[in-house]
Amino acid sequence: MRPTVPCHHIRDCRYVYAAVEPKTGEIFFLVMPNCNTDCMNVFINRLSSEYEEDMIILVCDKALWHKSKGLDIPDNVEILQYHHIHQK
Repeated sequence: MRPTVPCHHIRDCRYVYAAVEPKTGEIFFLVMPNCNTDCMNVFINRLSSEYEEDMIILVCDKALWHKSKGLDIPDNVEILQYHHIHQK
């Protein structure tokens, strides 16, 4: 018989925000503590600053933080949202 030992499970989550340049495969990513509008704003603004000479088109699903009215979208970023297609 094994001894009973109290334990405390701690789960700490991180979320990866990423963008890929389709022609070159270059990846820009940030590891963030949450999936929310504040973290999305940090990602978009850092991406915009890193590629300030480029027009950036982000293709996103319709997660709440991807379409929030609180997003601060720079002039060189456009967000396109797609619908999931569920096949039966």
